[in-house]
Amino acid sequence: MRRQCCSSAFTTRWGELPAERCRQSKEHNDTAVYFSRRSGVQAPCQTLWLWARTRGMRRLLFSCHPAAAPLVAILRPLAAALSLCLMGLTPGCSLFQGGRDDLDAGLAPALQGEPVPYVTHIRVEEPIPGFEDGRTPTEADLRTRMSQNSQLIQLEKQAPDSLLGLERRARLDQKTGVSLLHSLGYYEGQATFTVDDTTRPVTVTLTLIPGRRYLVGRVTILYRPRPVVPPSFLHRTREVGLFFKRREALPDPVFPHALDKVRPGDPATAAPILDAVAALPLTLRGEGYPLARVASARYTLDCRERRLNADIVVDPGPAAVMDGIAVSGAPHVHDSYLRRLIPWREGQPWDDKLVARYREILQQLGLFNTVDVKAAGLKSAVPLAVAEDATGRPLPVLPPSPAGPGNNAAPDDDTVLRSEPVGSMSAPSGTEGKAAAAAKPDDTAADTVVEIPADRQPVTLPVDVAVREAAFRTVGASMRYATDVGFGVQGSWEHRNLFGNGENLKIKLPIAQDLQGIRADFIKPAFGRADQKLLLGTALEREKTDAYTKRAASAYAGLDRRLSPYWWAESRIYAEDGTLRENRQNNRYRFLSFNLGLRRDTRNNALNPTSGTRLALTVAPISGFYHGAFSALAA
Repeated sequence: MRRQCCSSAFTTRWGELPAERCRQSKEHNDTAVYFSRRSGVQAPCQTLWLWARTRGMRRLLFSCHPAAAPLVAILRPLAAALSLCLMGLTPGCSLFQGGRDDLDAGLAPALQGEPVPYVTHIRVEEPIPGFEDGRTPTEADLRTRMSQNSQLIQLEKQAPDSLLGLERRARLDQKTGVSLLHSLGYYEGQATFTVDDTTRPVTVTLTLIPGRRYLVGRVTILYRPRPVVPPSFLHRTREVGLFFKRREALPDPVFPHALDKVRPGDPATAAPILDAVAALPLTLRGEGYPLARVASARYTLDCRERRLNADIVVDPGPAAVMDGIAVSGAPHVHDSYLRRLIPWREGQPWDDKLVARYREILQQLGLFNTVDVKAAGLKSAVPLAVAEDATGRPLPVLPPSPAGPGNNAAPDDDTVLRSEPVGSMSAPSGTEGKAAAAAKPDDTAADTVVEIPADRQPVTLPVDVAVREAAFRTVGASMRYATDVGFGVQGSWEHRNLFGNGENLKIKLPIAQDLQGIRADFIKPAFGRADQKLLLGTALEREKTDAYTKRAASAYAGLDRRLSPYWWAESRIYAEDGTLRENRQNNRYRFLSFNLGLRRDTRNNALNPTSGTRLALTVAPISGFYHGAFSALAA
């Protein structure tokens, strides 16, 4: 074996080294044999390995003529790198594929491909007392939340291929544990893990060390620029009442200087703080400031007092009143029809709730696949950049800090948790992560620049409506069985935008063993007013049973009006005329009814409700003729 490592082919190819120079010590030859032992053959890389260890190679790499020193200084690292690459690419070479047998046995569980089953234990090192207010998590709460966000537990049935892979999962869980503790107010919290590979399955223990909990300290909310309240936004009233209308006063715009449901002394939990910060502009958007946004938010730790301080800057944007709509993407639906459905009056202070209600109205029409309703952008040449709060004092600027909440070490005495525009405080995926994502910077009006008039008059803001039309026609067919009419089929045809104003015409053709006919129903939305529908319908039918044969024609006309978000009223006149053949005699009949209905519907979805109720009351006085005049009352 030692002779083969210096074959004539090798010496002929390289030429610089004679064969006898390759006959080195037994230590060198044994090393060459070891690196080919796993392949079972004498690999060419053995020769390259021994050649690199010969005195000739060392003389070539480390000694040279003084005149060639600069060139050799460049070639030395290149030659070494080339030797390593050749040994790695040569077939059968095991230099980079393993080690000695004892080393193979020690590293096999870590480097080889056998799955490593394991179990995970989560423990809390420092006991946490539970309180009746429910705001302080217990040890069981921490373990539950960590289990919900742990990769070790979620992937426990998918064993890693090595101990290194298992340790990688544990390190990720260690970071998640620190983020979880920070999100619950334990900003000095740490997480550690141990891997016990002497047990089968391997035991992984993740330890959470909460430390002292931080509380909410100072909360400063500043408005930049100073909000401008137009006179038309003050002393407003609105009409309320279902049957007995009255006017009630509306509150003037309010600019809160405290977070909702977050008070100093409360636990510094990420979710409620971020939710309260995200709600600040939402309140203003319902009071006439549609472009309000959180410009920045900084969270600073006071480690001496163990307090979390928050400095929030809100850009209220200009005061605005609502204007008309600008529709795009609806070439077959008339803009005039969509304007009649607007739930606001042009010129009233902006209210995001009305925009959301209009979006819901458009979605319920069945005419559009997608609906996007939002405030149109405004631009002018003179931006406002007043760096002051509501009292005119300069805004404080917090110093930046390289420290952050994601570190496993305890924070310094005064650590700025967030010195950039509003982002999420430390929180893992799950409930806290969703709340953190909800408080990302609000870019609704980030590029909008508005000049406020000197007389404090609000700007007029139109509403952009972007839609994508759906198919207006539907053809259907069905088979059914009923005990009164037997087997039957029914075909239907529907058009949901007959004349371009959302008119709905539906024609049904039922054919059964005992019943045949045709029926048409027509609905005209926004008839006379936006919340009122015109209802028309007619039908022809023939019904044949063992007792009688009926031929009839019927028609109806009515109105359906929405009285409030949950109440509707309906009135309908129904007439029917036909003949009944009984005992071989034809008897004519006709009747007229006036239906009055009132219903309350709080369902969240009419077709597939998951919450809410539906209550309906109908009264129908009837008058007609059949073997003489008659009258009745149906309810």
